[in-house]
Amino acid sequence: PEHLPVANQVEENNLSAVRRLENALARPIPEGGVSFDELMSDVEVDLIVKASRQCDWNQSRTAELLQMKRDKLRYRMKIYNIQSEKRRGPGRPNRNETISFGPSNGSDLDSPSPEGSVASPSHDSVAGNGEAGSSSPTQWQGGPESDAEEPSKA
Repeated sequence: PEHLPVANQVEENNLSAVRRLENALARPIPEGGVSFDELMSDVEVDLIVKASRQCDWNQSRTAELLQMKRDKLRYRMKIYNIQSEKRRGPGRPNRNETISFGPSNGSDLDSPSPEGSVASPSHDSVAGNGEAGSSSPTQWQGGPESDAEEPSKA
């Protein structure tokens, strides 16, 4: 609306994942389609980060708030590399490329936040397709001293 300040007018690209999901459900699916995996992982990350902040990064309380088992929350936090600033420590670099969530609404993925961060998830690794970079247990684990054979590239 025109009467609201410019700061309150947010482009669709900067909406939170939950809002993007609401918009996707309210509108017809566009001709070009929708990246289901990307949309769903964005929603998961957004909800986990928001709930974690609300619970001061206490995983048991966060899991209870999200009505899921703590192990499932920990698994999701691991695959998306969601870490509390308290655990990472201020100024310590992450091992992976990270996307930091802004303190206001968690939707501005480019602004740094002292609250927490998350690595850019590879949507292939979420699906667990077994390719390099995948978190799938079928990924080859052999090394130089391993007797295991590398799986064939089919």
